[in-house]
Amino acid sequence: MEPQIREILDSIQTTVETVANNYKGLQKQYDALDIKFAGSVGRAGSDFQTKGLAEEVFEHAEFKRMGEMGGRGRATIKIADFQKKTLTNTAAGFATSGVLAIDRLPGIVGTQFRQLRIRDLLRSQPTDLPECDYVKVSAFSNQASPQVEASDKAQSDLTLTSVSERVRTIAHWIPCSKQIFTDLPGLSETINGHLMYGLKLKEEAELLAGDGTGEHLHGLVTQAASFNSALLPPASQGWNRLDVIATAIKQAEMSDYAVDTIVLSTSDFWAMALTKDSQGRYLFGDPAQATIPRLWGRPIAVTNSMTTGTFLVGSSATALIRDRMEAIVEVSDSHASFFVQNMLAIRCEERLCLQVMRPAAWIYGNMTTSPAS
Repeated sequence: MEPQIREILDSIQTTVETVANNYKGLQKQYDALDIKFAGSVGRAGSDFQTKGLAEEVFEHAEFKRMGEMGGRGRATIKIADFQKKTLTNTAAGFATSGVLAIDRLPGIVGTQFRQLRIRDLLRSQPTDLPECDYVKVSAFSNQASPQVEASDKAQSDLTLTSVSERVRTIAHWIPCSKQIFTDLPGLSETINGHLMYGLKLKEEAELLAGDGTGEHLHGLVTQAASFNSALLPPASQGWNRLDVIATAIKQAEMSDYAVDTIVLSTSDFWAMALTKDSQGRYLFGDPAQATIPRLWGRPIAVTNSMTTGTFLVGSSATALIRDRMEAIVEVSDSHASFFVQNMLAIRCEERLCLQVMRPAAWIYGNMTTSPAS
């Protein structure tokens, strides 16, 4: 039996040596991979320094615990960072062709729209004709007086003048491909909204300051009477912006016009709102109380469409907007070669004029020609 035992022991020894050699071979392969991997992501100047797989396994706490128990038991070894640090967001890509998902808010964020005030101040009426006339009293000689019985009565005179304003067109358009117009959700609403806003923004500028030449409207500022700074209090009393506005209202009311409108730039309004008395109290009242902006009992239209340093006061009943065509948006491919190019022309336009029946009811001035403190 002794030779058989020897053969069994020799066989076991051979098997152990084979397993040991195989382990050494695997270790060499792991070492080679470790060197190659470290060279690609752990070279000098790289942002990442990575351990090899074998080193990660041998240094893991679970592996050491099994060694202390003589190799008995079971261990779960997680190599969380193995071959991970080289796969970055930059490599994966955030573009639509990349592999990472993009969290995109629905819709399109538009530009900041200015609050438009002037049209809301005035009355408006539709018209079906391209030119609007009105008749105004240019002179009135009032000879009313107590009369002697059976005598000739005093004669008064009334002079009428016909004034005409031609309807003007305000318009603009945007070119757009038919594909993007139909493929991008919300694009049509965005285009329409921006076209309409741009149109109304220009309308406000024309209602305020159109000079009446060419195709421009005849605006309030260009027809208004000039501010008479001689009506201001004596300089020794210390003028400020509030005094200027009050004096302009007085100027209009001295001509029997009831002022119900004040137009100020945003900058000038806040300069007035921040005015304090000698004790540091705001003249406009408690800032914690939300109130409609008013000055001298009249509402204020605060708008960036008004030039800083200027003001306008007047009677809204003496001006009238005549709308020949309300603002509309139209889409067509009937422009140049747009049909064959699958392009669209998106147009927004309106037709209107402004009638100022009593220009003297409006007072326009520049605060820099008066004390602007």
